[in-house]
Amino acid sequence: MKKKVFTVFLAGIMFFSTTATGWANAGPSYWSGSNATGAMITDENCPLTVKKEVLDFEISRFPDDFYSDREVEELKEYSDSFTASYTFYNPTDYNITATLAFPLGTRPDYLDIEPDFNDSEKYNVKLNGQNIEKEIRFTRLDSKDEFDFSKEHSKLTGGYIADEFYHPDMTVTKYILEPVVDFPEGEKYIDVSLMWDSRQNTQTAIIPVNFTGYRSYGENKGEFTAGIMPKEKMILYAIGQPLTDMPEFKFFGDKGELSGKMNITSSETALKDYFIALSQEMNVYKTMSDQDIYNIFLTYIKKVSGHYGTQRILELGGDVFRGDYLMCWYTYDITVPAGATVENSVTAPLWPGIVLNYSPNKYEYSYLLSPAQQWAGFDEIEINIKTPHHILEINQESFMQNENGYTYKGSGLPEGELTFTLCAVDNPEKADNSAYMWLFALPVLFIIGLIMFFLVLIGNIGRKNEEKQRKGKQ
Repeated sequence: MKKKVFTVFLAGIMFFSTTATGWANAGPSYWSGSNATGAMITDENCPLTVKKEVLDFEISRFPDDFYSDREVEELKEYSDSFTASYTFYNPTDYNITATLAFPLGTRPDYLDIEPDFNDSEKYNVKLNGQNIEKEIRFTRLDSKDEFDFSKEHSKLTGGYIADEFYHPDMTVTKYILEPVVDFPEGEKYIDVSLMWDSRQNTQTAIIPVNFTGYRSYGENKGEFTAGIMPKEKMILYAIGQPLTDMPEFKFFGDKGELSGKMNITSSETALKDYFIALSQEMNVYKTMSDQDIYNIFLTYIKKVSGHYGTQRILELGGDVFRGDYLMCWYTYDITVPAGATVENSVTAPLWPGIVLNYSPNKYEYSYLLSPAQQWAGFDEIEINIKTPHHILEINQESFMQNENGYTYKGSGLPEGELTFTLCAVDNPEKADNSAYMWLFALPVLFIIGLIMFFLVLIGNIGRKNEEKQRKGKQ
């Protein structure tokens, strides 16, 4: 046992050393922001057209201080935003009421707290100049690197997402497992093995809460393992049919298998209630509805959580509500009379990516123009970047500089998306990473020295043992 523990410890040191060296070579250089995207229709066959879209980017300051101790107060002061204004036209001879979805973006990775999307002074939806009601919704993206509206907006269902296996009212059985086993003298913990056979529970998904390892043995069988201390209880959840036969348990100490048994008690709840209770232990938005919580868990289960052959083995940790996968939306309704136009605008927060290896930092902004192709027609677009800062790069041609910043006007949608980079100066210098290299190199050198110490120590012990053996033979 002691040899095994030392091997794991040494492997951990080697892994940490390799990882730290990689960081030292590169140095931290970039923090992701959030893409901006305009309003989109939830009905693919809606005949509304866009006579004109005006994008106003208001950028007065950069989000430099949100990773400091003053994060909450700084966030309240931050006001950079973009406003997408639309002139919608109804070409038909009947009134149209449409539901629109406006993605507010994902949480940037330098922001640990949630923006207040209920702040109607900063962020709002207007129709003909008047604030209208909006609903704040949340979905979990399939990929943080891509945004496909045709896939994502379907998650904004008016109810619970339908699935062939999972449904909101299905039974979740909680099993509390209490090992009854004598701990060998001197041992602080023992190992537990649970053998799982999915053929006995084909209509069940299992969630092992405090088991720490899993090994699959083909399509149907697997083994959960964990180390437990005296009087420590273990928990399993079964979603769907309760377990018809309890899995086989075994206990192991340092010198082999131990005799013992497992006392088991159980209780039941509905799947939607289980997800809501579980979400209260995680970092979720306070305004998130019970329906969105359920749908986010289900999206995570279907996309991320593990299935091993026919075995439904789920892991529901903190990644379920990861900020860079969690999309916030405004959804709202507008009515456009027959043959008429209306003015609709939405204001949302603007979070750039931060390029850290320049002095001063550079800030990258992106706006997805392509989703607007889903409108039945699109005539004109105007883009205004209002900022006192310098624009270093922009991927669209024909932008003109003016006293307020930069502007673009054109007919139809430009090709591609809109990306631009700002900075406080027009010629930032590439930062020297040597400080970062030393920051990570010193711990690496210490760890290497520690490894060498252990190797020398082991060698000395081995030589002493050999000398003792030779003397004994003499």
